Amino acid sequence: VPVVSTPAGGLIDIIQEGKNGLLFEAGNIDQMAEKLDRIISDDTLRKDIGGESRMLAYTTFNINTINNQLGDLYEELSK
Repeated sequence: VPVVSTPAGGLIDIIQEGKNGLLFEAGNIDQMAEKLDRIISDDTLRKDIGGESRMLAYTTFNINTINNQLGDLYEELSK
């Protein structure tokens, strides 16, 4: 699912504008409407952003990847 969001919290570290999501300034309704219009009306953009988001979910946020990273962290901290 393509993401349209504000750059709040940790999302700014995850969402890359135009690559795996679209960002708008919090409270800026006109900008939000423009981003939603873009994602709804541009099939290619919607599919590309959705694909990039899916890839991110399957790689970076995959449970096995996260478990390996946590294991490495705990191992490093226990030294």
